Amino acid sequence: MAGSETPEAIVEASPDAPPPLPVRTRRRWLRRVRQLVLWTAAFLLFLGLAGTLAVAWLDTDPGRHWVARQLETLDTRSGFAVRVGGFRGSLFGHLTAVDVSLYDPKGRWAHIPSVSMRWWPWDLMQRRVNIGTLRAPTVIIERRPEFRPTGEDRPLLPDIDITIRRLRVGQLILEEGAAGERYVLTANGRLHLTRRTATALLNLGGAASGDRLALAVTIAPEDDVLDLNAHVNAPTGGALAGYLGTRHGFTFSLRGDGTWARWRGAVDASYGDAPLLALALAADDGHFRLNGDVLPAPDLPLLLRRLLATGGAVDLDATARKGTVDTRLSLRSDVIAVEGAGRVEIRSGRLHDAHATARLGDIADLVPGIRSAPITARLTAEGLVQHPKLEIVGRSDALHLGRRISLSGLSLTLRPEGGSLAAMPVEARVTRVTGVGDILGQRLSGATVTGRITAALPGPRLTLEQGVLRGPNARSALEGFVDFRSQEYRLALDGALERIEFPTITRGTLTLKLVVAGRDFASRTTLAGVAETRPLEPLSRPVRALIGADTRLSSRIARGQDGVFRLEDLRLAGKTLQLQGFFNIAPGGGVSGRMSGPLYALAGASQVLTARDPAQLVLTASGTLPDYRIDLDARLAEAALGPGQLTGLRLAGRSERLERFHFALSGASALGPLSGATDMTVRGGVTLDNVNFQLGNIGLSGVLHQAPGQAWSGRLALAGGGLSGRVTLPGGPGVTLADIDITGRSVRLGEPATRLFVDRLAARGQLRLAPDDPGFTGSFRASQVATATLRLEQLALTSLRQGDGSRLRLTLKGERGAPFDFDGTADLTPGTVRVTGAGQIAGAPVRLSRPADFAIAPGGGWLLSPTELAFGQGTLGVEAVWTPHRRRVNATARQISALALELVRPGTGIDGRLSGSAAYAWEEGRLPTATADLTIQDLHRASLIGRSAPVGMRVRAQLDGPRAEATLTATENGQTSGTVRLALAPLEYQGGSPVPVNWRNVPLSGNISWNGRADALWALTGIETHEVSGPAIIRARLGGTLGDPDIAGNIRSTGASYENLATGLRVTNVDLEAVFRGPRLDIVRLGGTAGRNGRVSATGWLELSSARGFPADVQLTFDRAAIMRRDDIQASATGKARLTHGPEGGLIEGRLRVTQARIRMGGEAAANPVPRIAYEEVGALAFSQPLATRAPVLQPFRMALDITAPEEVMLEGMGLHSEWRGQLNITGTTATPLLAGRLDLVRGTYEFSGRDFDLDRGQIILRGETPPDPILDIVATHALDNVTVMIEIRGTARKPEVSFTSTPRLPQEEVLSRLLFGASVPNLSATEAVQLGAALAALREGNADLNIIGRVGKAVGIDRLRVMPGDQDKGIGTVFSGGKYITNKIYLEVATDGRGYTATLVEIDLTRTLSLLSQVATLGSTNVSLKWSRDY
Repeated sequence: MAGSETPEAIVEASPDAPPPLPVRTRRRWLRRVRQLVLWTAAFLLFLGLAGTLAVAWLDTDPGRHWVARQLETLDTRSGFAVRVGGFRGSLFGHLTAVDVSLYDPKGRWAHIPSVSMRWWPWDLMQRRVNIGTLRAPTVIIERRPEFRPTGEDRPLLPDIDITIRRLRVGQLILEEGAAGERYVLTANGRLHLTRRTATALLNLGGAASGDRLALAVTIAPEDDVLDLNAHVNAPTGGALAGYLGTRHGFTFSLRGDGTWARWRGAVDASYGDAPLLALALAADDGHFRLNGDVLPAPDLPLLLRRLLATGGAVDLDATARKGTVDTRLSLRSDVIAVEGAGRVEIRSGRLHDAHATARLGDIADLVPGIRSAPITARLTAEGLVQHPKLEIVGRSDALHLGRRISLSGLSLTLRPEGGSLAAMPVEARVTRVTGVGDILGQRLSGATVTGRITAALPGPRLTLEQGVLRGPNARSALEGFVDFRSQEYRLALDGALERIEFPTITRGTLTLKLVVAGRDFASRTTLAGVAETRPLEPLSRPVRALIGADTRLSSRIARGQDGVFRLEDLRLAGKTLQLQGFFNIAPGGGVSGRMSGPLYALAGASQVLTARDPAQLVLTASGTLPDYRIDLDARLAEAALGPGQLTGLRLAGRSERLERFHFALSGASALGPLSGATDMTVRGGVTLDNVNFQLGNIGLSGVLHQAPGQAWSGRLALAGGGLSGRVTLPGGPGVTLADIDITGRSVRLGEPATRLFVDRLAARGQLRLAPDDPGFTGSFRASQVATATLRLEQLALTSLRQGDGSRLRLTLKGERGAPFDFDGTADLTPGTVRVTGAGQIAGAPVRLSRPADFAIAPGGGWLLSPTELAFGQGTLGVEAVWTPHRRRVNATARQISALALELVRPGTGIDGRLSGSAAYAWEEGRLPTATADLTIQDLHRASLIGRSAPVGMRVRAQLDGPRAEATLTATENGQTSGTVRLALAPLEYQGGSPVPVNWRNVPLSGNISWNGRADALWALTGIETHEVSGPAIIRARLGGTLGDPDIAGNIRSTGASYENLATGLRVTNVDLEAVFRGPRLDIVRLGGTAGRNGRVSATGWLELSSARGFPADVQLTFDRAAIMRRDDIQASATGKARLTHGPEGGLIEGRLRVTQARIRMGGEAAANPVPRIAYEEVGALAFSQPLATRAPVLQPFRMALDITAPEEVMLEGMGLHSEWRGQLNITGTTATPLLAGRLDLVRGTYEFSGRDFDLDRGQIILRGETPPDPILDIVATHALDNVTVMIEIRGTARKPEVSFTSTPRLPQEEVLSRLLFGASVPNLSATEAVQLGAALAALREGNADLNIIGRVGKAVGIDRLRVMPGDQDKGIGTVFSGGKYITNKIYLEVATDGRGYTATLVEIDLTRTLSLLSQVATLGSTNVSLKWSRDY
């Protein structure tokens, strides 16, 4: 049957098929298959049963306990761990876990007493987490967790669906460690997350704290659903603000409406009480756009406020397509600009081409006190969002710390580990560091810093760990932090600076432990630490002899809030020296420091120079970084140089920026003061280049060399006009000796314009040198010093041997325009002079309150370090550089008296208080610059008539190469009275000259607006013997050039006054009107009152053109004008005169008639003149040179005046009372007038020895010579005891011939005896007889003056002799007095009447114009008075 056929039967055999298997074989195969199926089914059944049993066991108490233990053994890379006390209920349905604790690497951070859930674990087989309810009555957060970064590649979202239908936390407790205080919140919500949709609801709040967080999100693109709503309210002091670590509360709101295809909303936030975010959010079918403003809320952390500045703008663009989001971000403010872009896979969180760049213009916007070039940073990210691989690279060309320290070529690379800022390896580089000195600069330039930076919130707080600094010969460990919230920072260094070398001196390694810290960014950085060197290595034999081989340098390091960097307890200690002191650097870079102590290296250690006691060393630091300097001062009180002695020996040195070393030697010996300088190098011995020793005023130059083991060798040549000599050092083994033989006579030093004359100079001695023990003996003398502009009546240089032989006592007395004297000290070092002292100039006290340090500049010229001069009640500070290639002057005045002008312009009488500053600078190849801002208070001019009205004046001027500008502003009584503005451009310079070559022809512009007193303007002219005061109105526009100005404007004045101090002419009530027309000033009207009834008027013009010699033509009219009003001459005149001026000079011509004149000849001073002190001229060469004076403002005018005096010319004085008439012609110049003419006696008397003589005849003839020496012919008579006595005066005024005759005729000695002593010759005492004989001898010499009594006194050795009438009312008879000058300034006079009356007078000259007088008399007329006088 077909149905019963076997498979083999129905398969048709193929001809090619193999033969079929036997029937038995086929049966065995089928049996084995059946057995395999049965066993497999049985195994699967067993597994199912075992699994069922296992699952059933897990849901038992032992099973649940086993599960709890397994949870504890979970090992996570982040450090997260869970501990469960136990489970209740079913693991596969309703489950409750009790005593749940959550841990991080630091310990437990949360505790949940009980949590229950209802879930369906079998849904996990369908890749779903399905939780119905998740409840916890209480959740306690004890602190914020801190997990380790894992670096694991996990997707951003899980690859399964998650559903939590209901979440509820009855009490969410935030403990004090988590939020600062204890808070209790509640929380509930739900979550549904699939591959295509997401729904989340969360509500969290606390009734007591006011915290609230509400979130409602639904995203379902396929259903065109998008719902985004969020609201956060975190009040200040609340739970959320505390947990997040913010000081202030905040709010956040996200709201909107629409669908997935089109949704519009807004994001708003506030911080504190101010808005923070105002953003618009738009979504269009997966394209999201967020943009708007980020506002600088005042309560934001300082760093964020400074970043936002006045506000920022944010623009975020994101597009979600096919499981990815493409993002672009832009954030900009006035301070920073950030741009970023990238793509992220939504489910895996993988990043693609993610990067961001930031640019900060200047870090000073964030950290005041630090400046920088623009800072750029680039962030690149790859990997997963959860833990991306980041790299941050920042760069800046320059970073400036303070005013001096600069870092160039900066780069910083950060590579956060696992995408977390908690751990960031860092590498920083700097190309160059300046402003910290060469020692640090060379070691920090090219340095790198590696380590690890961690960041933590709030703050952020950046911490550097395991930092290492590596640089050229520098290495240090670094650790520290900076907290941007508190602004506190700290950096600790522990390292070494190797191979620190002071060329030719020493080198070594410095170990350093230092802490750098600051309380906030605005305060100063503080330092604290210690530093110490290993034993210093000497680099030459002299240095080794001085410091030994075991010397160490150590110090404490500190810098406080005052900003001063201090090296405290600074020590340089070894066997041969022990120095201790300090070193400071002020915030402005000013350097100061001092170390002192004994040096034992010289004590008995040398056969050349031996010292009983150790030398005392002082190291001082000064200057300003980076141009600071270190000075060495080594002093030895006494040392033996062979058989000779050296005292006050001093070795001084200077190191400029520790690059080049200059050494100097000074001391005292039998030869005199010793000083010297050289540059030292040590290569194959010791070589001294540029040797420049000064022995007194002797210059030595040359080169010296000392080979190893040999004495010094070399030759020094003398330089200087009038000097000759040489210094030779033979060298060889043993002691170095130098023979010196120098002489000088009629020495001239300097250029002709500044030539210094020295009459005699001599120096002889012996110089002895050794590597470890220099010495000097010798002597120096100089006499009679003068220059072309200065004459020294007295010059004294006295060495002060106590301690410092280079200190000289300087005493000067002389004249340069004004008399001066000075008493001070001068400290001489090689190439420098420091002067201190006090004295007076033109009677005003002057004192150097800060020493004047002069230094010879390299290549010629000189330098003046900052110097302060106290003059009167003010100070004047000056510093200067004046060389052929560079000139710089800085001056600052504070309330300095304008009397200082007397030294430059004597006799001006200008005074006031000057304050301000001025500066001038020029360098070869550059145009000069200058600035000035000067204020003069109480500017006035003093004269015999009084004091001009005070005004205030301010001058501001600037020179900037081709342009110069100046503004002068005057004030009176606090109101502006005048302004003068000037501008000169373009100024031209040739051949690199610092002075313009076109001063006269440079175009001028400006204006004058003046409505005040003329005193101030007139004082500036410098015309000394004329005074102008009173109101003046000037309106003028300036143009043209200085040499040929073009002025438009006018001058008006009513009520002004003019006075000529030389003649006493005073014109008051001046009425002036003048008009400027180009360079010409036309006088429209000028007149005024001169005297009681006199008047002066003028018309004409004058030009202010120097190119044409200031031409002028002015006609003067006098009407009974008082033209002379001096104590000795008073005169009034009527007539006309004409004043003209041109390139050839000026001329005064005219005719005047003297209406009244009174001439007084000297008074007591003239009758008894100060005696002429005899002197002997020495050093004639020096003092025969004319004393240079400044050119007068106006050159003397020629004169051609005819003067008639018909009557009332009264001549008085020296006992003379007389009236004369005559006619004179005045020619010559105003400086040297020539008088010619004749005066005839009208009437008069002459008083001699208390008796009146009648003038019988008188004639004076002037012959037109200078000085005037008129011919005299005068006869006077007097009746005495029936005898008529006649005095006849003939000859000339310079050489008068005086004779005494009588009627009846008596011998001359008898006539003189009766006149002087009131008795005949036989009745005279012995003393009177001697005096009479001396008087007669003096009369016969024929070379005396008209002062007959004075001539008698000189004859008997008395400087002043007087005979004065007695006072009968007081019982005083005829008084004889005699006086003598004890010194140049002290005069003593004694008077007596021979009856018991005596008087003593002492007069002491305090200044040229002021004297102190004291008089004591027996009748009680005792007094003390001051006398002021001035000569013109």
